Amino acid sequence: MHREDRKKDPRPIMRCGCEARIKVHADDASGRWFVEQICDNHNHPMLDARFRGLSQSQRAIKEGDLHQINSMRKAGLRVPTIFGAFANQSGGFETVGFEMKDIYNAIEKQRRAGVTDAESALKFPGNLRTTDSGMFWRYSLDVDKRLENLFWCDGISRYDYSIFGDVLGFDVTYGRNKYKFPLVIFSGVDHHMRTVVFGCAILSNESKASYVWLLRSFLEAMKGKQPKSVITDGDLAMKSAVSTIFWVHITGCVASIC
Repeated sequence: MHREDRKKDPRPIMRCGCEARIKVHADDASGRWFVEQICDNHNHPMLDARFRGLSQSQRAIKEGDLHQINSMRKAGLRVPTIFGAFANQSGGFETVGFEMKDIYNAIEKQRRAGVTDAESALKFPGNLRTTDSGMFWRYSLDVDKRLENLFWCDGISRYDYSIFGDVLGFDVTYGRNKYKFPLVIFSGVDHHMRTVVFGCAILSNESKASYVWLLRSFLEAMKGKQPKSVITDGDLAMKSAVSTIFWVHITGCVASIC
């Protein structure tokens, strides 16, 4: 309701008299647009290139990222944890391409559309396959035909592993959540000592059987290439699965990080 006596906080004026502009006109005969004038004289500092992807006009959640978000939510991961996982994969929060509030907005939009997390989780890898022929995924169902485990990696991850896969980081402690479903990150380092992600998975439990299923799926994706050493978080079931699937030296290729 509009009231004349209603108090409103004054909004700050964002205009600074910048002369930068572009003038165009439409040609009705050809149906084309033509540029008449361009002025790039700015009277203010420009946004740092590292943060241009965070401007409102540039931010967007890609369809593949949205399906990955839904997969993580299916496992009970909270939005801050999901956003942190994307930051870890992309090399920093400024390179994710969207903000945490964009995830909340996307979730709400899906909720209004009636799309379930389980449906999106299973559609996620298949949709990516349309633009990435190297996309690989495997999933398993429990006795009640419910989604139990899900593993996926894209073509870039598989290529990176073929080059930098001698040392494999196998982290299951990264994504704890209220349902106790772990988010597994397979990672390594490139020649510039930057983290590269080889694959991701969501498991329903941390049993040896789940880890064995996961490592077999991982090896299948990587065409059977074995790592020379594996870094784990010290979980006994995980170590047992690693020893079962990967070739390790008697002295121990598995290093425990406590």
